[in-house]
Amino acid sequence: MPYPALSGRAPAKRIDSKTPGQGDSGTRSSVDLEGLFRRRLKELIQRKYRSLDRFYLETDFSKGHLSNILRGNGSPSVTTLVKLAAALDVDLHEFFVFPDRGPRDRAMEMLQSAKPELIRRVIRLLSDETAKPQ
Repeated sequence: MPYPALSGRAPAKRIDSKTPGQGDSGTRSSVDLEGLFRRRLKELIQRKYRSLDRFYLETDFSKGHLSNILRGNGSPSVTTLVKLAAALDVDLHEFFVFPDRGPRDRAMEMLQSAKPELIRRVIRLLSDETAKPQ
């Protein structure tokens, strides 16, 4: 099955997809992949640069081009995605990870950038908690 295009000035396409973890009898949900991508891109930019203006100042990206992408009026080429990933210090697949933002997701995000000593402390704490009788 081909991937949905992220192209042109057409309105965002809504794609029916099965709920994660569901078999053939799973429920269907409508997902706005383009909107999720735009929100994720903005989140990644703000995480590293704190603001879009700072991102524009510190990188060679065109404000107009990126603004069009973020508003849904344009689509990034593969080359642009690769350059964005490099500027944001993320792997390309990170643009397409849409976390639910629950406490577990937030904890995982924080652990990814934590210092090794903090990770060891968290592991000890979790080990102690799971070893306690319920």
